[in-house]
Amino acid sequence: MGPRRAVNLRSLANQLVAELDGALTDMQADELARRHGLVRIESQNFPLIGATIGLFRITDNRPADLVSRELATEAGIRTVQLNFRIGCRTRKCRPKAIPRNTPSQNFACRRPINWPTA
Repeated sequence: MGPRRAVNLRSLANQLVAELDGALTDMQADELARRHGLVRIESQNFPLIGATIGLFRITDNRPADLVSRELATEAGIRTVQLNFRIGCRTRKCRPKAIPRNTPSQNFACRRPINWPTA
C-alpha cells in the first residue's frame, strides 16, 4: 500500500485525464463520462493527432484506479491516467533570467537546448 499511497499524493484527488478519439462529440464524451460516474471538467481537441484530451472528475467517490481501468475498456478511449501534479522539487529549478527570443525561453526549469549548427 506504500507505493500506491505515494502515487496518489502526486495526483489531484478524484481527477482523471483521458485521451479520447477525436471523432467523439462533446455530447458523446459527456454521456460516456456519466456512464462511469464522471463529469467532464474541460477538454481540448488536437486535430494533428486526431484526439481530444479530457479532464474528468469522479463524482461517486470510487477509487481513481478502478474508474481508470473501467474507462479504459470503452471504445473511443485511447489512454487514461491520474491527473498528476508536476512541479520543481529543488531550488535549482527556479527560473533564471533568459534572454528573450531564445528557443529555451519557455523552458526555464530545464537545461538549455543545444541546437545543432549548420
